[in-house]
Amino acid sequence: MGRASNRKKARRRVVPQTRPVLTDIQMQATSQISLVVSLMAVGAGYRAYGERCITACQEWCGGEMPEPVSPARWPGGPLGRLVLAHSFLRHASRAPCLLTHGVPDGAVIKARPAYWNVSARVLVRAVVFDGLGVGHPAVTALLDVLAPIAVAELQYGEALRNGFNDEHTDDRALPEFPILDGPIHWLGTGILTEVTAALVGDTPAAEEIAVLSQALEGTMPCVPGSVVARALADAVNPGKKAKLSSELLSPFGFTPIGNPLDILCSAKVVAPGDVLRGGLAVLCALVSLSDNRAGVMGRRVA
Repeated sequence: MGRASNRKKARRRVVPQTRPVLTDIQMQATSQISLVVSLMAVGAGYRAYGERCITACQEWCGGEMPEPVSPARWPGGPLGRLVLAHSFLRHASRAPCLLTHGVPDGAVIKARPAYWNVSARVLVRAVVFDGLGVGHPAVTALLDVLAPIAVAELQYGEALRNGFNDEHTDDRALPEFPILDGPIHWLGTGILTEVTAALVGDTPAAEEIAVLSQALEGTMPCVPGSVVARALADAVNPGKKAKLSSELLSPFGFTPIGNPLDILCSAKVVAPGDVLRGGLAVLCALVSLSDNRAGVMGRRVA
């Protein structure tokens, strides 16, 4: 009788100790389910975004898919192939050809965010793959259409940063902007950051920044090549920002992360209306550098 009573007491003592464990497991399961649901929603959003871009490309080309660039037209060498392997440049190589398909009316482009993204791809294809210079009349005309959109995109980013820094800001008072369609986001966060990382890695050393500085001299009027190079280095490795360019690029406080064009505009060294043109010139310089297998860059693909 005594043994049975002791066993019952023991079981009663064990049960309360297992409840917190079960609660933790349930909480972890709930958290994991929420994460999966969130990832599925993000994936669905990106799929919808991709479908919008494909549709816009077809409309740009009169209902047909644009003919992709021939691989033979990409700069040779192993480093050039490494740069091309990144997704943003691959997408640009499949964009409509500016000379073949022309440009929709400027009012149509401004009214449709999906056309902003396609326009950025068209410009990159034109200057990188089709051999048009940044000063080509067709390139200049499309840049002029995108200039006010780029200004609005940068203003949106600044408003968001100010809102995050001010706890009293009402989220409903913040502006709205389709950031994935923004030309600054696509050219800066996308292509320029990817190409820079392919050239010098995610943690560029001082000698690699020096090589970039020399290659980028004169790409942006009145901006030293060293400042442009440090903005690129900040974008690919924000963790080293304090060592690289905080003094040059952050005299006004908060510095954006991950977008060299936004960094340069926030530092007031490039006018927002001119930053897309400058970004294309920087991209052309980086592409030329990717075909130079000597020195610091060459060891990346040895």
